Amino acid sequence: MTSENPTQKNGKTERGERPADEHSGQAPSPIPPTTTVSQSPPSPYENGKPREKYRDWLDYATMGLQVIGLVVLIAYTTFAFLQWREIQRSTNAAMENFKRDERAWMAFKFMEGNITFNIGKSFFVPTQVMNNGKTPARDVQGKIVVGVFKNGEQLGLDYSPGHAHYQVFAGTIFPTGHIEQSFEGIRHGIPNAEPIILNKPMWEEILSGKSVVVVHGRIEYKDIFGTEHWMTYCRYVLHPELISEECTRYNDADDNN
Repeated sequence: MTSENPTQKNGKTERGERPADEHSGQAPSPIPPTTTVSQSPPSPYENGKPREKYRDWLDYATMGLQVIGLVVLIAYTTFAFLQWREIQRSTNAAMENFKRDERAWMAFKFMEGNITFNIGKSFFVPTQVMNNGKTPARDVQGKIVVGVFKNGEQLGLDYSPGHAHYQVFAGTIFPTGHIEQSFEGIRHGIPNAEPIILNKPMWEEILSGKSVVVVHGRIEYKDIFGTEHWMTYCRYVLHPELISEECTRYNDADDNN
């Protein structure tokens, strides 16, 4: 059988090979390009809770920085205020010291010389009011009493109506300047003050210390800065060793600046 149909075998072989021969002249079909998408691992913030935690942490951090900034601002403001107050205190103290050093200072003393006492006559006590400061004293005025008192008697130290005293107006007194004036011994009378006429018993009491001649007064004035001042004084003309505590305490001055 093999030898009887050789042609058919060959024909099958040819038919089987023909398709290959038919497509042998065509180019192979192109392979379509493929795109590879790389997938990154899911972000830890893609679900809700981690993102919310991050946002809360950011809010807390911002709030913390704001609080720290506020604390720093308060501390700086407090320090600046304290420093300013200390500067103000130092400035005020320096100004007060300057005013105290440069202001006018009024003082009182007896004029040098002898006081004459004559029986049957009144007597005069010479006084001096001076400016010991570095600048003028303005609107200087004062009240003064010259009297004879029993030793230990209350002096009164009162210049109201009903108490005999002199009124003094001196205007402006410049540094080292002074006014000198003698004042007559007086007692309050009706209707005006009356001079004290020295008699022998009174003179003997003055000599023995049973009676004392006292001068006391008050001076008021202003300095160049417009501040008002005052000073009071009390002196014994004779027997200064007998000066009373009342008289001693009356010597005083203001501390206005």
